[in-house]
Amino acid sequence: MLSYWINYQVAGKDPSLYHFVNLVLHAISGVLVYLLTKQILEKFGADRRRIIQCASVGAILFLVHPLQTESVAYIAGRSEVLCAVFELGALVIFTPPAM
Repeated sequence: MLSYWINYQVAGKDPSLYHFVNLVLHAISGVLVYLLTKQILEKFGADRRRIIQCASVGAILFLVHPLQTESVAYIAGRSEVLCAVFELGALVIFTPPAM
């Protein structure tokens, strides 16, 4: 609700900024998926070029997959996008480094 309140203070009832914020949050989720995939692949000892390729493909698939389009397209789906950002952020932060 705080994010909606901040959006309302900035944009009022103009829906374009609400959609823009949802898109930015989805892009942040994509970056976090990239980082998480990269961390996981580094644990398996893959070569650097292969890690970057696979992590990029994984992040792109996450960003463009139509499974949860309503969470990005609809203003009311903000809670799902925020949950994804916080969950992926926690996984990236608390994944132990490769040894």
